[in-house]
Amino acid sequence: MSDQMLKQQLMAQLVTLFQMEPMARLIERIQGEGRVLFYLKDHPDQANPSQISQNLSLSKPRVTSILNALRKKEFVELQSDPDDRRKINVVLTTAGRDYIALKVSHTEAMLDYYIDGMGRESTDELIAL
Repeated sequence: MSDQMLKQQLMAQLVTLFQMEPMARLIERIQGEGRVLFYLKDHPDQANPSQISQNLSLSKPRVTSILNALRKKEFVELQSDPDDRRKINVVLTTAGRDYIALKVSHTEAMLDYYIDGMGRESTDELIAL
Protein backbone atom coordinates (compact mmCIF):
# COMPACT_ATOMS: atom_id res chain seq x y z
CA MET A 1 0.00 0.00 0.00
CA SER A 2 1.39 3.40 -0.92
CA ASP A 3 2.07 6.07 1.70
CA GLN A 4 -0.64 8.27 0.18
CA MET A 5 -3.23 5.47 0.35
CA LEU A 6 -2.23 4.72 3.94
CA LYS A 7 -2.68 8.40 4.85
CA GLN A 8 -6.11 8.52 3.19
CA GLN A 9 -7.29 5.39 4.98
CA LEU A 10 -5.97 6.66 8.31
CA MET A 11 -7.76 9.99 7.80
CA ALA A 12 -11.01 8.22 6.91
CA GLN A 13 -10.79 6.10 10.07
CA LEU A 14 -10.03 9.13 12.23
CA VAL A 15 -13.00 11.02 10.78
CA THR A 16 -15.26 8.05 11.49
CA LEU A 17 -13.91 7.75 15.03
CA PHE A 18 -14.40 11.42 15.83
CA GLN A 19 -17.98 11.37 14.51
CA MET A 20 -19.00 8.69 16.99
CA GLU A 21 -21.14 9.93 19.90
CA PRO A 22 -18.90 8.51 22.66
CA MET A 23 -15.88 10.26 21.16
CA ALA A 24 -17.77 13.56 21.06
CA ARG A 25 -18.37 13.23 24.81
CA LEU A 26 -14.68 12.60 25.46
CA ILE A 27 -13.66 15.55 23.31
CA GLU A 28 -16.07 17.74 25.26
CA ARG A 29 -13.99 17.02 28.37
CA ILE A 30 -10.66 18.06 26.87
CA GLN A 31 -11.74 21.17 24.99
CA GLY A 32 -13.36 24.51 25.79
CA GLU A 33 -15.60 24.73 28.81
CA GLY A 34 -14.98 21.17 29.94
CA ARG A 35 -11.24 21.66 29.89
CA VAL A 36 -11.51 24.80 32.04
CA LEU A 37 -13.91 23.14 34.49
CA PHE A 38 -11.58 20.20 35.00
CA TYR A 39 -8.64 22.57 35.42
CA LEU A 40 -10.56 24.42 38.14
CA LYS A 41 -11.40 21.11 39.83
CA ASP A 42 -7.76 20.04 39.81
CA HIS A 43 -6.21 23.47 40.61
CA PRO A 44 -8.47 25.36 43.00
CA ASP A 45 -5.55 27.47 44.27
CA GLN A 46 -4.35 28.48 40.78
CA ALA A 47 -7.58 29.74 39.42
CA ASN A 48 -7.37 33.22 38.02
CA PRO A 49 -7.97 33.90 34.33
CA SER A 50 -4.29 34.55 33.58
CA GLN A 51 -3.20 31.28 35.15
CA ILE A 52 -5.93 29.39 33.30
CA SER A 53 -4.79 30.98 30.05
CA GLN A 54 -1.14 30.16 30.66
CA ASN A 55 -1.58 26.62 31.98
CA LEU A 56 -4.07 25.54 29.32
CA SER A 57 -2.36 27.41 26.47
CA LEU A 58 -5.54 29.32 25.68
CA SER A 59 -5.67 32.95 24.63
CA LYS A 60 -6.94 35.39 27.23
CA PRO A 61 -9.95 36.34 25.06
CA ARG A 62 -10.82 32.63 24.72
CA VAL A 63 -10.61 32.17 28.51
CA THR A 64 -12.81 35.24 29.02
CA SER A 65 -15.39 33.83 26.59
CA ILE A 66 -15.37 30.43 28.30
CA LEU A 67 -15.66 31.95 31.78
CA ASN A 68 -18.58 34.13 30.66
CA ALA A 69 -20.38 31.04 29.33
CA LEU A 70 -19.68 29.13 32.55
CA ARG A 71 -20.96 32.06 34.63
CA LYS A 72 -24.21 32.10 32.64
CA LYS A 73 -24.61 28.39 33.41
CA GLU A 74 -23.82 29.18 37.07
CA PHE A 75 -20.90 26.72 37.09
CA VAL A 76 -18.34 29.33 38.23
CA GLU A 77 -18.19 32.58 40.14
CA LEU A 78 -15.64 35.35 39.78
CA GLN A 79 -14.48 36.76 43.10
CA SER A 80 -12.09 39.54 44.00
CA ASP A 81 -8.85 38.32 45.53
CA PRO A 82 -8.90 39.34 49.22
CA ASP A 83 -5.14 40.06 49.16
CA ASP A 84 -5.10 42.01 45.89
CA ARG A 85 -8.41 43.52 44.80
CA ARG A 86 -7.04 43.97 41.26
CA LYS A 87 -7.01 40.19 40.81
CA ILE A 88 -10.01 37.99 40.10
CA ASN A 89 -10.25 34.40 41.30
CA VAL A 90 -12.40 31.83 39.53
CA VAL A 91 -14.30 29.51 41.87
CA LEU A 92 -16.42 26.48 41.06
CA THR A 93 -19.99 26.64 42.31
CA THR A 94 -21.87 23.66 43.71
CA ALA A 95 -23.58 23.32 40.32
CA GLY A 96 -20.17 23.30 38.63
CA ARG A 97 -18.83 20.62 40.97
CA ASP A 98 -21.98 18.54 40.45
CA TYR A 99 -21.65 18.86 36.67
CA ILE A 100 -18.01 17.72 36.81
CA ALA A 101 -18.94 14.75 39.01
CA LEU A 102 -21.56 13.71 36.44
CA LYS A 103 -19.06 14.07 33.58
CA VAL A 104 -16.47 12.01 35.48
CA SER A 105 -19.05 9.29 36.07
CA HIS A 106 -20.01 9.22 32.37
CA THR A 107 -16.39 9.20 31.26
CA GLU A 108 -15.48 6.37 33.63
CA ALA A 109 -18.40 4.27 32.37
CA MET A 110 -17.43 4.95 28.76
CA LEU A 111 -13.80 4.03 29.35
CA ASP A 112 -14.86 0.83 31.13
CA TYR A 113 -17.01 -0.01 28.09
CA TYR A 114 -14.07 0.53 25.71
CA ILE A 115 -11.66 -1.49 27.86
CA ASP A 116 -14.17 -4.34 28.19
CA GLY A 117 -14.80 -4.33 24.45
CA MET A 118 -11.16 -4.12 23.38
CA GLY A 119 -9.71 -6.22 26.16
CA ARG A 120 -6.87 -5.31 28.47
CA GLU A 121 -4.09 -6.34 26.09
CA SER A 122 -5.41 -4.34 23.13
CA THR A 123 -5.98 -1.35 25.39
CA ASP A 124 -2.37 -1.54 26.57
CA GLU A 125 -1.21 -1.71 22.94
CA LEU A 126 -3.28 1.34 22.05
CA ILE A 127 -1.81 3.28 24.96
CA ALA A 128 1.68 2.27 23.88
CA LEU A 129 1.07 3.81 20.44
